[in-house]
Amino acid sequence: MSKTRNPRQNPIAQKLVIALITGIMIVFIGFSLAVLLGAFHDISNDFQRIALSLMLLWVGVLLSYYLWAIFYYNVNLGYSDAEWKDIWARIDNARKKKEMGFEVDPKDLEEPRENPYKDETFGLPSGTVRGTIALTLLMGGISMLIMAIGYPQFSDIGNFKFFVDAFLMMVAFYFGSKSLQYLQPSKKEEKEGEPAPTPAFPPIEVKEPAVPGVVDKPVSLEKKEEVSEELIKEFPQVNELEENKRLSDEIIKETAKDLGVDAAALKAVVKVESAGSGFLSDGRPKILFEGHVFWRELKKRNVDPMQYVQGNPEILYEHWTKKYYRGKEGEYDRLERAKLIHQEAALCSASWGLFQIMGFNYKAAGFDTVHSFVEAQLKDEGEHLRAFCNFIKHEKILSHLKNKNWAEFARRYNGPAYKKNRYDDKIAMAYQQYKDLFAAETESAAA
Repeated sequence: MSKTRNPRQNPIAQKLVIALITGIMIVFIGFSLAVLLGAFHDISNDFQRIALSLMLLWVGVLLSYYLWAIFYYNVNLGYSDAEWKDIWARIDNARKKKEMGFEVDPKDLEEPRENPYKDETFGLPSGTVRGTIALTLLMGGISMLIMAIGYPQFSDIGNFKFFVDAFLMMVAFYFGSKSLQYLQPSKKEEKEGEPAPTPAFPPIEVKEPAVPGVVDKPVSLEKKEEVSEELIKEFPQVNELEENKRLSDEIIKETAKDLGVDAAALKAVVKVESAGSGFLSDGRPKILFEGHVFWRELKKRNVDPMQYVQGNPEILYEHWTKKYYRGKEGEYDRLERAKLIHQEAALCSASWGLFQIMGFNYKAAGFDTVHSFVEAQLKDEGEHLRAFCNFIKHEKILSHLKNKNWAEFARRYNGPAYKKNRYDDKIAMAYQQYKDLFAAETESAAA
């Protein structure tokens, strides 16, 4: 039986909530009609009446929804009164069978005891509050647009600009920053001397760590917008700057020569470890967050991971599993959540860049702190290569790359699971591909 209330003893609670919601809606509908029909003489503009009526109706709907949702999930634990009656009928039937000596499934004797969303805001499903805020911004923007039709000067007021900016940020959040290109004027349409627009994505700054007494240096992981084809045509140097972040074959060949390894072998590792690219399309380095490593890194810092497990199953677990991987940008969502618990441990728990070096290996990669390691990973693939070279030297893996001992290199670099993922086979195939390619290029240059 729920500790919140006993549906057997209080079966009409849901009806009382529905009655209260109905009363709220009647009040707000009444006010909306009164405004719309001109009951308030101070509001003489018809467009203002329509806009205000719309907002009053929305406030009524919002209050009613939250009253119902909070009751439904926090009091009724996500079940209607009719479903509660079915639950108790099942339990009573199972108890009778058990008393008569029949075998009963233990699950048939259990009843819901807590809200499944108790760790979320207001105890509501994930995204509920964020979604209603987005809809409220939309309704506010529509209301202000209606007011601006009857009162053109209204669009110059600061509040109107606030709603426009907030609405654009909402669009960027749900549909990506590229969608703003269709809502904002291009550079050619902007007036000369006009101030630059507010960016849709402010830099993401790491918040203060949740663990008392731990002070970490903030690391900015700013999300960059994709470069449009129109911008590249107008400003070709932008594309050149993006290209400069990538690792060229010339740099790979020079580095391989310094290391004393076959250039095709180094190129093969680049290909296999990160599909040939160290950055996402939004400009951030590729990462993969490991929740079991985060567990271990917290314990290293004398932080008990058990106190943060509840509500964080996707970022904190004791044993390796890939079921929580999201890939690409989704890994940054997991990382951001982990940083709220402990920033340094979170950064150490992700693999970074072109060679997917784990953050906790920052010293082996040639850096004094994990923060300086991450900042280098944000720059370009040349920094990724520098960290990789330092790492394989420090871990004494370089000799296996020189000798093309793919199995031992993969085992030492990727861990015991390398065979399951066929890293050695993949590197061997990639090596043969690039060996032939580089040989053909040499012959062509000689000719």
